[in-house]
Amino acid sequence: MVAQQCIAVCCLQLDRFEDCLEVIEKKKLSIKFEKAYSLYRMHRTQESLAVLSDSTDLNTREKELLAQIFYRLEDFDKCISVYDDLLKNVHDDHDEERLSNYTAALAAREQFLCDKRFPTVVQNINSSPNGATYELLYNQACGYAACGDFGRAKTLLDKSVQEFKDSNAEDLSEEELNQELALMRTQIAYVLQMEGKHSAALEVYNQANKSSSDDPGIAAVVATNLITLSKNANVFDNKKKIKTITAPAGRQKLSSVQKKLIDYNVGLFYLNNNQIDACRKALGEFTQNYENDSYLLPLLTVAVMLRDKKYKEAVYYLNDYPHLDLLTAQVYVQQGTLTSAVNTLKTCSKRSSMAIVSSLVSLYLSFEEVTSAEEVIEEFLKSASVSCKQSNKTVLIGISEELIERGLYSKAIVYLEKLLQIQGPQPEVLAQLVTCSSKVDTSLVKKYSKDLISIEQLVKECDVNELSKSTDLFLTNKYALKKAAKTAANNATGDTNLVAKKNKRKKKAKLPANFDPNVLPDPERWLPKWERSTFRKSKKKKAHDVGKGTQGGTSGGSVYSLGPKKHG
Repeated sequence: MVAQQCIAVCCLQLDRFEDCLEVIEKKKLSIKFEKAYSLYRMHRTQESLAVLSDSTDLNTREKELLAQIFYRLEDFDKCISVYDDLLKNVHDDHDEERLSNYTAALAAREQFLCDKRFPTVVQNINSSPNGATYELLYNQACGYAACGDFGRAKTLLDKSVQEFKDSNAEDLSEEELNQELALMRTQIAYVLQMEGKHSAALEVYNQANKSSSDDPGIAAVVATNLITLSKNANVFDNKKKIKTITAPAGRQKLSSVQKKLIDYNVGLFYLNNNQIDACRKALGEFTQNYENDSYLLPLLTVAVMLRDKKYKEAVYYLNDYPHLDLLTAQVYVQQGTLTSAVNTLKTCSKRSSMAIVSSLVSLYLSFEEVTSAEEVIEEFLKSASVSCKQSNKTVLIGISEELIERGLYSKAIVYLEKLLQIQGPQPEVLAQLVTCSSKVDTSLVKKYSKDLISIEQLVKECDVNELSKSTDLFLTNKYALKKAAKTAANNATGDTNLVAKKNKRKKKAKLPANFDPNVLPDPERWLPKWERSTFRKSKKKKAHDVGKGTQGGTSGGSVYSLGPKKHG
């Protein structure tokens, strides 16, 4: 029996999990960890959980495997509970690894539930005296990214990359280092993308894409996000990425949230590229796999309906999703029934949200109902709490710009003054107030211009000589720009001896041979001949020998003789 156990353990160490399981089941060995681990590695996760659930007294490594099983099954609360027990009661050389896995479970839970619990829990985590490992820093960054704190996530990711380089630079080659960093770079690119820095994100994604070929999971995520950034730019290249995204090997390493988002993006890709049949197929698979989804599924379904101009069906379908009233209003807008869109937004549950307010204001202004738009803004400002300063600022900037664009300067001044009360005397707002006041009441111009920077302060640090040299750049003349670029290039190379430009000699104008300076030229000389007053249409010569009658017929003998000519 001991020999059979040794064989099972050897198979496990050699990653021959099928053989290990076969030995255990044939000989009926009572080694539950080896059996559970083999089932876990063979992706038979439920069976692995059943093996460990039969026992109440689990040792340390069995508890760690149980936590990993709960993580894969996305039962994050139970996973966190097991790690809590391990961190309190077990202290050995694997403490840092357990702490990192515990943080990963917290981050995954935050991504799954989005309840903003991660920051408060992670504050109580104490890293080792030697400092946080790169795995711990990376997992913390993922948690903060799931909470929407992308600035802090970016800082932690940069630290994680640097920590990894410092600890592995001597042991790994540059290629191996890039392969290991592919996961961190993908997360950095995602954070940059969410911050709106698309060009920087695209650069990092491409860098990660070159070294992520060994991990199909990372390759699938990178390909999906590259498609969302490039959109219709490279259609054929994006079609290749779709194959990478839908590969079975990559999907095994993705969470259910990632799979859902990827399937949704695939459907949008087909829709945006007018591949309607492929989009309907993707929508059918999405409906089958995520039939209980109440957000992405109706979004994709309605998008396909709108492409088919099925507006009434879309509105009827959205009756089952009352929380998507903004989408219902968008359907009405695309249908052209703006009044129905306004009524939908007025009765929606989240009327105080930024999206609803901005949509209502835009619709009212399109009707030229400025008073109704102002009522919506006033209601929003009254309902917004003190902590919503940024939201108030955004709304006030938006309404003031809309009013200025429509020439309603007196009303714009009211909202610009409220904006001053929130954020203080900002130069941009003061400049807009001065502009609006000059259109309505010039006496207010002095009031608002007092807080503006004086001309003396503006020109204090200006170099007049440098400005005079660059005056021809302000003319937007292509020849002036070429001249400036050439001068800059010569200054860079040290060639200051410019060759003087030669003056071109003017040539004498060529005159006709019969030119008489005393006679006025013909005023109709530039007109075509057939438009001149002296033009007479020439008569065409008629063919006298053309016969009459049917086609091919002859009259009075043949015109041409096919025989030899007779001479005299």
